[in-house]
Amino acid sequence: MEMHLDFRRRCEWCNAIIPDNAQARRTFCCKRCANAYFNALTAQARAEERAKLKCERCGGPIVNAIKLDTSYCENCRERPHLKQCQQCDKPFRTGDPKQRFCCRSCAGKSRRCARMGLRREAVG
Repeated sequence: MEMHLDFRRRCEWCNAIIPDNAQARRTFCCKRCANAYFNALTAQARAEERAKLKCERCGGPIVNAIKLDTSYCENCRERPHLKQCQQCDKPFRTGDPKQRFCCRSCAGKSRRCARMGLRREAVG
């Protein structure tokens, strides 16, 4: 039985044959395959980074994170948080772990102070 070895260069993405007259360093048959290959590499790297995410509150893994800036797991995100307002120092409950102020007026005061360059202690 004769074996025929195929020494032709093939595309790294779709395994199509790359023409013999193509540049020697060419590894993809077309730009679409090159883009698909590098997009897949990027997506895989992002998925690996998302798999490493840990909850800031309980330290557990964050499952099914879409963005890399996700800070809390599903349980901690749904649990009401007891926080302290960064403007008036009153404690308040919130369902949003990223909320910093107890009300809109405190958020507005903080924004105005930042715009004027004042520190929080200077405002009553």
